[in-house]
Amino acid sequence: MRQFSIWTAILLIVATLLTPSAGIAQAQDAASLLAGFSAALNAGDVEGAVAYFAEDGMVGSATQGGEEFVGHDQIRVWVERLINGHFHVELDPTYQGGGDQVTWSTQVWLDPWRDQGVNPGIIIVTVTANDGHIQTFNSRVDEETTRRLQLATSTQQTVDAFISSLNAGSLDGAVSLLDDDVVIFGALGDRAQGKAEAQAYYGRLISQHLQVDMIIGWQIDGDRASAVYGLGLDPLRAMGVPSAETLGQFYVRDGHITLIQARFTPRTLAAIQPEASGGD
Repeated sequence: MRQFSIWTAILLIVATLLTPSAGIAQAQDAASLLAGFSAALNAGDVEGAVAYFAEDGMVGSATQGGEEFVGHDQIRVWVERLINGHFHVELDPTYQGGGDQVTWSTQVWLDPWRDQGVNPGIIIVTVTANDGHIQTFNSRVDEETTRRLQLATSTQQTVDAFISSLNAGSLDGAVSLLDDDVVIFGALGDRAQGKAEAQAYYGRLISQHLQVDMIIGWQIDGDRASAVYGLGLDPLRAMGVPSAETLGQFYVRDGHITLIQARFTPRTLAAIQPEASGGD
């Protein structure tokens, strides 16, 4: 009798795996529903993920700034956003609750957070179940991930404002974003330390019609922002290089830039070095 029960259970499991709709119907508890939904997201299965929700299901999404999505049509939009952002989730080994409600800590990877150096972030998800489907899905970012995101946002805002000031020819605006002891290593071999030297340095660049155009946007890692950008200056233009491909790293502390390191890419060096050496 016991052997029959074991094989019966195995056959039921196989049937469930081979029949997705039946799998959802039989997964009555919230934990099983959340696990199945997470697997569908990781597999990039939009319709499979949406099917885990009740027709009038509701999502409150931490990755979308707390935006709410109600009903299958709106939930599908949310799921597509996640999948298009190369979303990946891993569930912690244990969770709180059970039955019709569960709270589960998850590790999340998503392109916007990857760009901010938050990889992975921690999201706490609470799900309620009703009639074999997810009725409500609410999530929040944990305190440490929130701190990291806030630091990354502050770093990006500071470097964005600095580049915008340079492009606008606002020397005072750019220098105001520099730390008193800032150190600058320029791509052309210049070095400046302290605000006075930095002001003279950037004043000269602005007089040479400085223009910075992003090629690959900011990659944030805590207090460091890295980017690939085109650097336009009159001396470079005279060499036939209207926009020199440059790698830049900017370090930010308390809303001010403390260190700037810039260097040309090999492509740019190949273009300017013959000119710099007299064409030999």
